[in-house]
Amino acid sequence: MSKAYVKWLDRFLINWCTLEQLEKLVKLKQLTESEVQLMVKEKEAKNKEEAIEI
Repeated sequence: MSKAYVKWLDRFLINWCTLEQLEKLVKLKQLTESEVQLMVKEKEAKNKEEAIEI
C-alpha cells in the first residue's frame, strides 16, 4: 500500500472525505482503483461492526 492509501483511508473512515474525492485522487494517480475498492470494503466492515454494537 502507498503512503497515500493510509492517509486517505483514515480520512475516509472518519468521514473527512467522500468516495467522490477518492475517485478524483485516482484520476490524479494518487491512489489506485483497487485501493479505493479496498477502502470501501473496510468502511462497510467498520459500519457493520458499529451496527452490531448498538
